[in-house]
Amino acid sequence: MTAAVVLVAALLTGLLAVIAGYLAALDRARGAADLVAVSAAIAQDQGRPGCQAAKEIAARNAVRLISCRIDGDSIDFVASVKVALKVAGPRQLSAEVVAKAHAGKLSR
Repeated sequence: MTAAVVLVAALLTGLLAVIAGYLAALDRARGAADLVAVSAAIAQDQGRPGCQAAKEIAARNAVRLISCRIDGDSIDFVASVKVALKVAGPRQLSAEVVAKAHAGKLSR
């Protein structure tokens, strides 16, 4: 019985480590998505292509830009992005976590 308890405890510890890894990666992806969206909005507000800025900032933050969209006009717009971050984990689970973010024109 002691061996069974040790085995169950080891399995639960491993499972918790995997879950913690995915949660940490998701948090990092969400932060990167926010940064990428705000960067796109700032670039768009300055008259530069917002999605090009989003692509550059995503690369600098080691996330993959899945999509970028600017809706609206030069006065009122929203930048919407989706990024993916690779996760090291078991092969049976997803190798990426995905996060979305939106940012609009920043008022001065």
